[in-house]
Amino acid sequence: MNNIRKKHKYAFMNIKSSQLRSNLDKYRELYINQSEPEYLALPYVLMCAVFLEARLNDSFHAAEKYYGREFSMSLLALPFGHKLKALVPALTNGKYVINMNDSVYQKLSTLINVRNKIAHPKSKFREIDPSDSSFIDAPIVNMGMARIPAAILRDSDDINNIITDNYPPLEYHQALDRLEKWFFRRCPDGLSKVKMVLKRPRESQWKEVSTIFVMNVE
Repeated sequence: MNNIRKKHKYAFMNIKSSQLRSNLDKYRELYINQSEPEYLALPYVLMCAVFLEARLNDSFHAAEKYYGREFSMSLLALPFGHKLKALVPALTNGKYVINMNDSVYQKLSTLINVRNKIAHPKSKFREIDPSDSSFIDAPIVNMGMARIPAAILRDSDDINNIITDNYPPLEYHQALDRLEKWFFRRCPDGLSKVKMVLKRPRESQWKEVSTIFVMNVE
């Protein structure tokens, strides 16, 4: 009797956040070794944001075994900022929510906003009242030196200012480390003393005090 070899299918998943984590840690090492140069700040911040989204997405993939594929896919389809808010209740069966007053949430939420401004830049015109600004001489492309309001160089929408006016890259990285240590490694049963999360408050519910039956007579 001939042995019939059954055909098998094999499946695997490359965990993107694990791959990105090693690259992110190399960025930190390079950034520190080179005395935190300005030119590395932007790519370092973007790498922090890329890793964060990958980590959230991987956690929602893992939630599929508890909630089903449809719910998991719905979490993955959320906007980036909403994913961060959904993380804690999704992985704790609604028992906890993320503490929005905690520094970890505030830094990671800022990271998402900064990432969105950098990754989806939109140029726009701005008007400046010359009476509200001093004038300086500055080089202008295709014009040479020109006398312009100093406020132009302090534009809050400038890409470099978006980086420098918020948290430095190392603080974003530290927040990611704290999220890993105090949430992911303790979830779901070791979170009772973690300040990063709060027990979800019980919402007020309507209580039925009487029932009215109405008979329609034709």
